[in-house]
Amino acid sequence: MDGNRDGSVSIGELIAAVSSALDGCPCPFDFLDDRAGQEQACVFTGRWNAGCGGSDLPATFSVLDGLVGVAIVTGQDSPTLSFFAEPNAAREAELVGFTFGDDAEQITGALSLSEDGRALTVAPAVDIAVAIDECAFETYEGEIAQIVPTGAGEADR
Repeated sequence: MDGNRDGSVSIGELIAAVSSALDGCPCPFDFLDDRAGQEQACVFTGRWNAGCGGSDLPATFSVLDGLVGVAIVTGQDSPTLSFFAEPNAAREAELVGFTFGDDAEQITGALSLSEDGRALTVAPAVDIAVAIDECAFETYEGEIAQIVPTGAGEADR
């Protein structure tokens, strides 16, 4: 229940825990938890350009050695668009780079989870010059769609 890991449980954290118990927890982790993506992954679906493009794209995040990675699956013929960020809080991180195919670049911007963990936002501070379905990537805004097992087990930890 100690969502911000400050050693105490606030009224807000208690309310969030009760809400999660009633509504279901979207994920058991956040940007500070190295378990993210090991045994199960939260799959978000959302838009990368509010005014352009066809269907929503799925995205997941994982945490490894304190670095957050977000993978946005762009389609069968296109490479995965991956962002990397350094967390500065449980639900906020600063973008440091991205990859798309063979291209890797440094960037700035923000990565965030909503307070209830049900919404993921990737917002580069600059144009990253990536197009998906002929639409420029602007900001990814996804909502939780499902929780899926990743296949990693206890022995893989």
